[in-house]
Amino acid sequence: MRRHVEWSSTIAALAVAVLMTGCGGKKNADLKTTVEEIQAQISAVVPDTARASQIRAAYEELGQQLARSTRERVALGDRLRDLYRRYDIPRESLEVVGAQQRAAARVFRSEAMAIRDRVRSLTTEKEWKQLATGRKKLADIYVGGTP
Repeated sequence: MRRHVEWSSTIAALAVAVLMTGCGGKKNADLKTTVEEIQAQISAVVPDTARASQIRAAYEELGQQLARSTRERVALGDRLRDLYRRYDIPRESLEVVGAQQRAAARVFRSEAMAIRDRVRSLTTEKEWKQLATGRKKLADIYVGGTP
């Protein structure tokens, strides 16, 4: 059963990768612009300059993590597509790339959650809610536009 789930995950990842080919470059520019917009908004939302500075740094780090993860996802998606198309490639080779994709996703989720927790610890509930639109926009760019 586990092999079936892993193989299904690999096929699903391949399908997403094929559908999203070519979206990475523009999305990296959108990520950078959105991080800059959030950073500009922080001064208006967070009156304490020391906290605002730490929050801006956290969002800068998040933007870098999103861009790095996007590059990794594109590279692994390209690799999977290349292998999938080749007749001589055994299933195990596809499963290796699928495992690399899952590992990269786990690392990214862990890093993103750590940054989220840091920002949450630096903001009040009101400030957190005021910055929510920017976070949602980052998530939409990242999830909706990269393989």
